[in-house]
Amino acid sequence: MAIILVTHDWGVLADLCDRALVMYAGEVVELASVEDLYRSPRHPYTDGLLAANPHLAPVADTLPAIPGTVPPPSAWPAGCHFQPRCRHATGECGTGIIPMAEPAPGRLTRCIHADKVVTAR
Repeated sequence: MAIILVTHDWGVLADLCDRALVMYAGEVVELASVEDLYRSPRHPYTDGLLAANPHLAPVADTLPAIPGTVPPPSAWPAGCHFQPRCRHATGECGTGIIPMAEPAPGRLTRCIHADKVVTAR
């Protein structure tokens, strides 16, 4: 059976899903098993979402947040839509459409710097 579940709640995702698709500004940016997403995200947006999860974040005065804001559709940048907010962005990220890549079997990401994003959790 398959369902489409739209959520920002990582707990619901973990309880109900085996695989997940992460979207940012109208684009799929990552597709992987929920376990792989939690353990080692391969897109900076996924990594930022996980870091901002109150259940996974270290105890601190403020919850980590992704800097900047999502641009309106009329102002999406060329190339990677996340590049203005990404700490790994280079000029190459804005030169054209970023294709989906398979950095590991069963994983897809729309990031040319996926090897820099890997975060052990």
